[in-house]
Amino acid sequence: MGAAQSLPVTQGLQLWLEADAGVTTNTAGLVTAWADQSGQGNNAVQSDPTQAPSLVQGALNRHAVVNFPGVTRGSLMSPIRRASPTWWTM
Repeated sequence: MGAAQSLPVTQGLQLWLEADAGVTTNTAGLVTAWADQSGQGNNAVQSDPTQAPSLVQGALNRHAVVNFPGVTRGSLMSPIRRASPTWWTM
């Protein structure tokens, strides 16, 4: 994989998750923790494997993706306090 990207705008950034960086998986390949790359320490975690998304290496232009399969699985929790406005881009 190449070097980590840098964001053009970082002021006020509270959370930055990259599938290529800071992802911890269990032996089944399910994401149990995802380290916040913004420097704010708002790491995302999931202790319940029935709810964890999966890490898929090389899935998008040879880059990793975190797969959130929907209704039965695919959530992570983060300690972010919501402020207005809140934007989520995936």
